[in-house]
Parts: sequence; structure tokens; C-alpha cells
Amino acid sequence: MNPSWLWAVLAGVATAVGGFALGIAGARRLARSGLARAERLAEQMTVDATRQAESIVRAAGLEAEKTLAAQRIELEREMSGARDALRRKIHDADASETALAKRLEVLDRKEAVLGERSLALDTKQRVLEERLKEASRLIAEENARLERIAGVRKEDAKRMLLKNLEDEAHVDASRRAREIREEAERWAQQESKKIIALAIQRYAAEQCVETTVAVVGLASDEMKGRIIGRDGRNIRSFEKETGVDVVIDDTPGAVLISSFDPVRREVARLAMEKLVQDGRIHPGRIEEIVAEVRASVDAGVRESGERAL
Repeated sequence: MNPSWLWAVLAGVATAVGGFALGIAGARRLARSGLARAERLAEQMTVDATRQAESIVRAAGLEAEKTLAAQRIELEREMSGARDALRRKIHDADASETALAKRLEVLDRKEAVLGERSLALDTKQRVLEERLKEASRLIAEENARLERIAGVRKEDAKRMLLKNLEDEAHVDASRRAREIREEAERWAQQESKKIIALAIQRYAAEQCVETTVAVVGLASDEMKGRIIGRDGRNIRSFEKETGVDVVIDDTPGAVLISSFDPVRREVARLAMEKLVQDGRIHPGRIEEIVAEVRASVDAGVRESGERAL
């Protein structure tokens, strides 16, 4: 083998090995440099992410505080309104209780007056009985005197005198009894009306509504305006024809018919339902429908009464 060629080969191998070593060293330096940059970039991203997260948290906290403050203000406003409404209700209840107490006091005084009048009436009745006894005694004396003067038999004179005096006493007693009865009836009627009115006021509101109010359903609240009519002429005509009170308030889809007379209330309820279904609501139509319904209800009541009899 040629020594020069061998040396050339060895030189090439050495050169290649040196280049490979230099390449590995350069690659390691580049890798370490990239790793450092990556570490710095990661640290910077971590710092930025931390700052951004803190900013988001602060913003969220401020927004939550604002929302909480707004909700607290709204809640306080609602609670204030509720407290005011409760105070008004308590005030109204106190006023109603005071008015009822005054009415009860007046009624107690009137009951006392009525009791005094009843005692006076009893006294007058006792006086009348005493006078009747006195009249009987006088009649006996008069009979004896007449018997002595006229020479009439005692039995005949007694019979005639008793008949005359009985007729007169009956007339006087009847007149006085009628006066007493009429006076008692006048006072009893007045006091009974007041007692009934007070009993109605004391009665449970639910039961009162159930026995005095009927509800008529409406398809829409627009029908309320048609029931009222221009300047209220329809509702006035309906109340006049039926003798009930029509209450149109904020109750959705319904009107109330109020009356203590159950027959009138039923006639008004059926008539209102027919008018609402028909849609033609005016005074002439109201009068026609009410007349038809009243005739139908009267016939039904008569038929039920005949069956019961």
C-alpha cells in the first residue's frame, strides 16, 4: 500500500472526526441557547398569564361587588315598599277596628235604651192590669147600686152591665194592645235591621262573598269595556234591570255580580253570560236578555216548588 495514500486517508478521517465533533459541540451550544430562550419565554408567559389572571379576578370581583350592591339596593327598595304596605294595612285595620268598636258601643247603648223601654212597657202592662182589676171592682159596685135602684134582678142587671163593660173594656184593651204592639214592632224592626247589619259586618268575609257574589268569566279583558259601555250606559242599564251591583276591577278575565238576593244574583249571572256570548251589548239588548232570563228562572223556581210540594 502507498504510504502517502494512507496518510491522506488518515488525514481525511481525522478531519471528518474533528468536523463531527465540532458539529456536535455547535449543536449542543444551539440547543442550550434555545433551551434558555424557551425557559425565558416560558417564564415571561407565566408572568403575563399571572398578571392577566389577577386582572380578570380583580375585574370579576369589582363586577360581583357592583351586582351585589345593585341587588342589595333593589332588595332594600322592595323591603321598604313591603314595610310601607304593611304599615298601611295595619293602619286601615286599626281604623276599621276603631270604627267597629264605636258601632258596638252605639249598639250597646241602643240595646240598653231598648231594655229600658221594655221595662217601661212591662210597667205599663202591670198598670193596665191593675186598672182592669179596679174596673172590675167598680163594675161590681155599680151593679149592686143599679140593682137597688132599678129593682132589677141581680142576674139580669149583672148580665147587661157585664156585657156593656166587657165590650168597652175589649175596645180599650184592643186599642191599647194595638198601640203597644205597633210601638214594639217599630222599635224591634229598627233594632233588628241594625243587629243584622252588625252581624253581616262581623261575619266571615269568605262566607259573605260566597253567598253574595257571583263570578262571570270573560274571554278577554276587552269585554269589560263593552260591558261598561259609552259613559257607563250599559252597566247602568244592566244594574237597573237586574237590581244587582256589577263590580269591574283589576281581576283578570272576570266580572263580579253582588247582591243579597240569590234570585236576582242568578238572573244577573245568566243574563251577563248570555250577553258576553252574544257580543251585542247595549241597553235594548240588555233589557231583552234580562226579561228572557228572568222568565226562565221564574219558571224553573215554580217548577221546583211544585215538585217539592
